[in-house]
Amino acid sequence: MESRTLTYRGPAAFVGALAQVLREDGLEVTYQPPEEYRSAGEVEQQAVVALVVMYGKDGIDALLRASVEKYRQRFKDRGTVTLDDWQPDDD
Repeated sequence: MESRTLTYRGPAAFVGALAQVLREDGLEVTYQPPEEYRSAGEVEQQAVVALVVMYGKDGIDALLRASVEKYRQRFKDRGTVTLDDWQPDDD
C-alpha cells in the first residue's frame, strides 16, 4: 500500500471537506482535525494539518492530483494543499 503525506493550510473548517473529497475518490485518509473555536465577529481560524493518504494500488500520485483539483473546484480559495515538492494549487 502506497502512502503520501499532504499538508493543508487554510480555514480549519475546510480540512474535513478535503478529507471527504479524497475518500470519495477511494483514498484512505487519516488526520487529526483541528480544534475550532468561534465567536460572533471572529475571523475564520486558520490551521495547518497533515493528512496521511493511502491507496492500495499503484497510481496514488495521479489520483491525488485529480482529487486535489476536484477539491479546488468545489472550494475555490479555501486553503492550499502541498505534497512534498509538488504544489497542487499551483498546477
